[in-house]
Amino acid sequence: MPAGIVGALMSVVGGRLYDDKGVRFPIITGANLMAAELITFACLSQQMSDLVISLVYIIYMTGMGMSIGAIMTNALASLKPDFSAQGNAFLNTIQQFAGAIGTSLTSAIVAPSQAKYGSKGPRPTASAPSTPLFSWP
Repeated sequence: MPAGIVGALMSVVGGRLYDDKGVRFPIITGANLMAAELITFACLSQQMSDLVISLVYIIYMTGMGMSIGAIMTNALASLKPDFSAQGNAFLNTIQQFAGAIGTSLTSAIVAPSQAKYGSKGPRPTASAPSTPLFSWP
């Protein structure tokens, strides 16, 4: 919940930066924050405490909140006014679809580890699957 609140607050900051400095600054700043968080998780996730994971996730949501509004506003600004409703519906549909695919892929990656090691505790979830998810003929 703290990360969601920070993300919502940062969307206001991102909107203000979009108005003051243009589209590039909030998007690049947000993308850099998200990249820093992902690199931190990739390199240090096994050594992080729950509090540190929460704090690092707040950094991710800071970048997401700062950039996603600017991205959507800039994309919709390129449309003719007659198509803004369709463009908004399209972006929202794509966002929901991408979230569903991301959740499915995450489940497909985590499930083999949990099946092999049992689903008790965080270690099976953090472990990489030892068997390939997909086999090619």
